[in-house]
Amino acid sequence: TALTEGAATLSFTLGGFTATATVTVSPATLTGLAVTPPSPSAPRGLEQAFTATGTFSDGSTRDLTQSVTWSSGDAIIASVSNADGSRGRARALELGS
Repeated sequence: TALTEGAATLSFTLGGFTATATVTVSPATLTGLAVTPPSPSAPRGLEQAFTATGTFSDGSTRDLTQSVTWSSGDAIIASVSNADGSRGRARALELGS
């Protein structure tokens, strides 16, 4: 989790092995959010996976699928999951949009 701007060295250890990586936290802010696919069609009873991509002020993009809160405008037609492991997966429940 990015807490403040700057650089930090992260260490990872498993079974006697250690690796490091340096992460740099930039001052970039979220400027846009896109969901793909934008207008899918799914047969009743099946699922459709969605991806949320954020665009930031420095021009970078990041997959935010696991960070956003998903919701359905009509939970009778389709439900969408916020559960770990299935976040962003919608289930087609009834005919409609």
